Amino acid sequence: MTASSLTTAPLRLLPFGRQAAARQLALSEAVLDEIGRNGGPPTLRLYGWPGSTMLLGAGQPASAVDREACDRLGIPFLRRMSGGTAVLHDEHTISLQLTLPAGHPLVSDDIHRNFRWFSEFLMAALERLGIEASWMPLDRARAEQAPPGLEGACYSTLAPYEIAVAGRKLIGHGQMRRVRATALQSMVYGVFDPSQTVRLLRDDGRSEQELEHDLAERVTDLRSAAGRDIATDEYVDAVVGVAESIFGRVERVESLTTAELERADELERTKYGNPEWTFRR
Repeated sequence: MTASSLTTAPLRLLPFGRQAAARQLALSEAVLDEIGRNGGPPTLRLYGWPGSTMLLGAGQPASAVDREACDRLGIPFLRRMSGGTAVLHDEHTISLQLTLPAGHPLVSDDIHRNFRWFSEFLMAALERLGIEASWMPLDRARAEQAPPGLEGACYSTLAPYEIAVAGRKLIGHGQMRRVRATALQSMVYGVFDPSQTVRLLRDDGRSEQELEHDLAERVTDLRSAAGRDIATDEYVDAVVGVAESIFGRVERVESLTTAELERADELERTKYGNPEWTFRR
C-alpha cells in the first residue's frame, strides 16, 4: 500500500529513546490506550533499552524464567502487555510500535492480515539495509515446535508472519487491540548472544551448551543478516523511510501528549512497576 491510497491523518513519529523497562512498557500501553479512548493519528514509536531486561508474555507463568538468576545478575524481570513467551531485551535490541486508530485502512479485524502487511512493511525496511528476508507462512508456523528446554523462550520458534533470514528468526512481533485502536509491535536484535537468554531460563536437565546451540540455530541478528554492523540510527532511518513512502506525511513530534504521559505514569506505578502484575501467574 502506498501513500496515494491513504487519505488519513499524517503519521505521528515519536523520537527514539532509551528508558528503563517499566517506563518503556508503560509508554507503549499509554499510547494505545489514549488513541483507543480519544482517537488520534497513527503513531510510530521506535525505542531501545538501557540494559538487559527479561520480559514475560502477558499470560506466561512466571515459573518459566529463573527468577533467582535474574536477581543474582541484576536483570529486571517484568511482564509485558502482549502475549507469547519470554524475551530478553538488551542494549542491542531495537523495539517498534505502530499504533493505528480504528477505521484506518491499514488495520482490520483479521489479526493475520494485520501481521502480514506489518511484516511486509518491516521487510521493506530490511531491504533498504541490504537484508533479504521472508515471513513465516501460517501453515508452517502452526507446525513449529520449540526444542526441549526452550519452550519458554519467544525466539525459539517462528509465529505466523514473523520474519526470518535463511530460516532463522530475525524479527518477532506482537499485536494488542482496544475497541478503537490496534498496536503492532516488533523487536530485532542488532547482536544476539544465545547464552544471555539461556542462563535465565528454568533448568530442564539439558546443558546450557546444548540449549545455546539449539537457540543459535534458530535466531539471527542484524549483524549476521547484513554481514556488517547496523547502527540503531541506520535501522530507524530505514523504518521511517518506508513509513514515509506508505503514509506520505510524517509529523515529527518531540514528546507524547500530556494525557499519554499521565497515563504512562499511572501504568508504571500501578502495573509495570508492581510485582503483583509480574507474578500474577
